[in-house]
Amino acid sequence: MEIKRMENTKGFSCNVFICKSSKGNFIVDPGYVNEKMINYIKEIGGIDFILITHGHFDHIYGLNSLTNLFPECEVYAYKDELDVIYDPRKNCSIFFDGNRLEIEKDILPLDEGKIKIKDHLLRVIHTPGHTKGGCVYIFDDEEAVFTGDTIICESIGRYDLPTSSHASLFNSLNKIKELNIPSSYKAYFGHGETFTFEKLYRVNNYLK
Repeated sequence: MEIKRMENTKGFSCNVFICKSSKGNFIVDPGYVNEKMINYIKEIGGIDFILITHGHFDHIYGLNSLTNLFPECEVYAYKDELDVIYDPRKNCSIFFDGNRLEIEKDILPLDEGKIKIKDHLLRVIHTPGHTKGGCVYIFDDEEAVFTGDTIICESIGRYDLPTSSHASLFNSLNKIKELNIPSSYKAYFGHGETFTFEKLYRVNNYLK
């Protein structure tokens, strides 16, 4: 699988991951969309599905545009996060952006555990705290982990926003530690550069 990181440098920084694979192309957290991104998606043959780690506007702002361009594309999020995605107050768009972000696409709810989407096998790990229905996606075959804002490089996500919880976030961090994710796996954060779990275990005090 080829994972391309595109970073929104206007306004709130966020990462959009476009994943090219013979098992199906997909995007994780479409926080923005521009011509360069659209051209790349067309170049690789379109996208089959979208995964959302959590519903904050800076991770879903490009969702309406992408699903209008690629209407057959399915969108998935953890089941407890759907009302966060659809609610402009809970997705924080009315607080930070000044506009009501109202998602038009029907989001398909995910349960925690091992699932198959197209030909991809992945694990959905519910990690509430930054939001109530945030999750981490683990692709063991690819040694790739998409953390959203649960873990961000050397830090963790905020817990002072709608539906967030300090206690839940720290429980989620303990849950991640108990997974014993191999050091060779790569962590793809909602913000910042990508690096291995070997480095993550060294530099992120919250996982020690």
